[in-house]
Amino acid sequence: MALSDVKKAIASSLDHLTGIDHRRDHPALFAAWAALVRLQHTFQASVLTIKCGLHFETAALERLILEQLAWISAAHSYEGDCFKLSPKKCLAVLQEIYPCTGPLHRLLTSFARLAPETTVKHVQVDNEGFRVQLSDREKVGSMAYYLVVLADMYSVIGELIYADRIEQHRYIQQGPDGRLVPREHRPTKGMLDRHKSLLLGH
Repeated sequence: MALSDVKKAIASSLDHLTGIDHRRDHPALFAAWAALVRLQHTFQASVLTIKCGLHFETAALERLILEQLAWISAAHSYEGDCFKLSPKKCLAVLQEIYPCTGPLHRLLTSFARLAPETTVKHVQVDNEGFRVQLSDREKVGSMAYYLVVLADMYSVIGELIYADRIEQHRYIQQGPDGRLVPREHRPTKGMLDRHKSLLLGH
C-alpha cells in the first residue's frame, strides 16, 4: 500500500509540473528539472529493493534521493555553475524547508555503509557460526516509511522550484516570514500520517 502510494505521488507531482513551458528555463533551473525527472527512476529502484527486502541497498538509494533533492533545492536558482555544487553541502538548504533532513541523512548513511558500529546489525552469531542477515522486516518497514517521506519532499521541492509559474499551489504555501514552506493540507500529508503508524508502529 505504501509503495503504491509513493508511485502515485511521484506520478501526480510530475504530471502537475509537466504542463510548464520548460523552454524558457534558466540553465540551472532546467538542470534541476532534469534531475527531478530522473529521480523517478531512483524511486522505482527503491520500491524494487524494498519489495526484495534489501534494506542495505534501499538505504543507499534513499540517501541518493535525499542528496539529489537537496541539490535541486539549491541549484534551481544558482547563478554560477550549478554542477559544481556538492549535493551533501546542499543539505543545509533542504533542511531549511524540512528540518528532518539532517537526521534522516545521518540515519540513511549509517544503514548504507559497512561501519563497525553498524556491521554488527547485519551479522548474527549462533551455534553454527556467523550468519549474514540479508533482510530485516523492521528495517524494511522503516525504509518504506522513509521513502514515503522522500516522496512528500519530492512533491514539495518540485512545486517550489516552479512556484512563480503555478497559479494554484498544491504542496507549498507562504509562511509567516514570507518563505515558501510545505502546505499543511497538501495531498501527500495524509499519506505521511497514514503510513507512519502502519510502518513504524506509532
